[in-house]
Formats: sequence, C-alpha cells, structure tokens
Amino acid sequence: QYDRKLADIFEVQDEITTAILSSLTEEFVPLDQGSGIPTESAEAYDALLAARYLFNRLKFTESAAAYRTAIDIDPEYADAYVGLALAYQFYVWWGIRPPSEMLPIVRDNLEKALSLDPEHVGARSSMMLMRFFMDQEHQSSIDGITGLIAQYPNDVSLLGNYLTMLTAIGEFDQAVALCRKQFAMDPLSPFGHRQLAEQLYYAGELEEAASVALQAERLGLGVATLLSMIMLAQQDLEGLGIQLHRDDDAWGNGLASRELFRFGYEMLSENYVAAALSWARLKFLPKHQVPRTQALLNTFFGNYDTAFDYLEELAVTTDLFVVRNIRGTELQRATNPDYYTHPRYLEILKLVSLDDQSIARLRVPTL
Repeated sequence: QYDRKLADIFEVQDEITTAILSSLTEEFVPLDQGSGIPTESAEAYDALLAARYLFNRLKFTESAAAYRTAIDIDPEYADAYVGLALAYQFYVWWGIRPPSEMLPIVRDNLEKALSLDPEHVGARSSMMLMRFFMDQEHQSSIDGITGLIAQYPNDVSLLGNYLTMLTAIGEFDQAVALCRKQFAMDPLSPFGHRQLAEQLYYAGELEEAASVALQAERLGLGVATLLSMIMLAQQDLEGLGIQLHRDDDAWGNGLASRELFRFGYEMLSENYVAAALSWARLKFLPKHQVPRTQALLNTFFGNYDTAFDYLEELAVTTDLFVVRNIRGTELQRATNPDYYTHPRYLEILKLVSLDDQSIARLRVPTL
C-alpha cells in the first residue's frame, strides 16, 4: 500500500518500479538514467512524458511543443531542455527547418541544460554529437562518448548517439551490433525498432531491415519513408507503390520525401507523364529543402557536377542527414562507383573530414 502526498509521486513511482522488478523471476538489465535532476512539478513531468511519446512516433513538431510546455511550467527542468534540443535536431534530420536556423538553437538548449545540471549525461552526449558534426571534432567526440558509455553502459540514448557517429564514418557492422544491444534494452520502443531497421539498411541487410521496420509500424510508428528507401534499394516497385499510397500518418514528418520517392517510382516505371507532374510538385518544396532534393535528383540523372554543387552546400551548412550519410551505404557504393570515386565527391568528403585518410586516423573502440 502506498499512502503518500501527491508531491511524493516520483518517489512512489520509483518504489513501485523496484517492487515490481524484484518480484519478477526474469532478470532485466536496468536502464541507466544518468544524473538528470528531476522536476518537482507533476505537470511538467506529464508534459515531458507526452513529449517523449510524440517523439518516439516521429511527431517532432508536436513533441517540441510539449517540451516547451514542460519548460514553461518549470524553467529549471534540465531534461526538458535536452529533449527540446533533440526534437529540434530532428527538425534538421528530417528537413523540417534549415540547419542554419535550428542548429544554434539546439546548442543553446544543450548549454542551458548543462548550466542547470553540468553532469547531465544526455546533455553531455548530445553536445558531443553536435561537436562531431558541426565542429568536426571527431576524435574528441568519440573519446568523450565512449567514456560516458563506460560509466553508463545501459543508457540507450548514449548508445544511440554513438551509433550515429559510427554510421557517419562507415562503421556499419559495429553500428548494427550496438543498435541490437540498444534494442535489447528497450524492446518495446518504436523509435528503437526504427533505428535498428535504419542501421540494417545502411549495412545492406535489407530483408531484416524491412521486417524490423514493420515491427516498428505495429508499435504505432510511421515508417513509410524508411520502407520506401528499402523497397527502392531492393528495386521492388510494387512494394514502393504500396508505400506511396499510404496515408499521411504513415509518412509522419517525411511527407516531402514522399514526392521524391513518387518521382523515382514513376521514372523507373517509365510513366513519364506522371513523373513530370511529380517533378513540377517538387519545385514547390520549401526553399531549404531544395538543395537536398536537387542533389538526389541530379545524382539520379547522372548530372554529377550539379549534384556536387548542392552536396557541397549541404556539407558546408551541416545538414545532419546528408553529412551522416555522405559516405553512402555499402550497396550504394557498390552500384554507383562513378559517383563515389569522383574527384569532386572526394574533395567534399575532405571538407567534412570524412575522407578515407581522416577516418583511418581515428581511434574507434569496439564496445
């Protein structure tokens, strides 16, 4: 029996969790929570839980709004600033807003969290991720985050940030292994399913990637964008066509991507009239989405000089999605060697210090 005041709700929550886990015969790996200082406001905590729920379903704008509500209620809630920074980070990953606008705000929120709680693990690891991409501090970021993982080996957010770094430097096998570990710790996370499916895609394990993505969908996550990537890599036009007819919820924040996939589908199907209509619609995308779209389209048509103009712009402005994927997947490199060995492409890799020579100098521990 738990007779407590409402103000003690978080202490009661911990007691109940401990009591339930101690009564189970199955052994569970506890998730590290780092040093996050909790709020004393039940309302702020409710808003944070709502924000995390929305984030795990790729509803980043709604998630950010809920995090801002938590901060409005408790302006000293470090966890909420870290969550808001992560949601804004995904504004860039998904092309919702331009990097030039959002990345300084991401950094400001992380700095605010660290001013409130200098030992906050989530804020520290997220700042390392920003330094990895924005400042090209690759070695120090890898050293810093692996040091944190040694202290908190069961913190899923730490593992997630590190596997993002591993993907950027082409360490796909280790990224998949780390993602499987993360997945085992939190097997009911829809976002965890998506991350594993995405890493399997990068590693060329397309069948398993599709299977895990469908599991994420059953947990309530829209994965049409990811499934379309997989179907396109498999040259499965029928499967891609099915995804293109999914509703907006299935595409989540990837609605702009749907038109790009539609264009590719119509071109590969030799339906050039429909492709022309899709091409016309792509011209009405928001201005900040044009470079990413044009880089892909011109690569598709083999217009490499123009494609590399846009790719260089994306690299210089630190488009997180593009920089993380700039080295391509194993399948992409194998099927399009002219692109990935082009002198202009190799020069762009050097701009972000992700060329073969720079990566070879990195010390990357296996966890």
